[in-house]
Amino acid sequence: MAILGMTTVRALQVHTLVSAVFTAPFFVKGAAEFGSMLVDGAVTPKSIASNPLLMHLFHVDAVKNIFITAMCYFASKFNIAERRRVCQLMMAMMLMLLPIFKIAPATTSGPPIPPPAIAYIGVTSVCYALALAGKEKKTRAKRA
Repeated sequence: MAILGMTTVRALQVHTLVSAVFTAPFFVKGAAEFGSMLVDGAVTPKSIASNPLLMHLFHVDAVKNIFITAMCYFASKFNIAERRRVCQLMMAMMLMLLPIFKIAPATTSGPPIPPPAIAYIGVTSVCYALALAGKEKKTRAKRA
């Protein structure tokens, strides 16, 4: 039985939505503003825009986020074994992100984990944990 109604399909759908919402400011405000938002304003957009490496990395990050959004959407259509595997991989990605905030913080003056990252990692990880802890009926999801 699903815990609190959280299935692998729902967890992947939540991640699709969270990832899309998280990535939207990149397209609305641009890479430099997006980067400044990620570090809670500890680095100014002007500083980011004047650094070619940071601009490159934020563009690469946006492409990665688009990929994750699409991956979660399409994975929600997979069969249960495949969905569970994708959920496990996404949960592993979230867990691997956490030490980075200690090893290589984005800034020395801001919070150790920026609020947008706390929200993203927190919401998706809880959904995945609940989905993976519960048992689902072995039905095949509808293919897109």
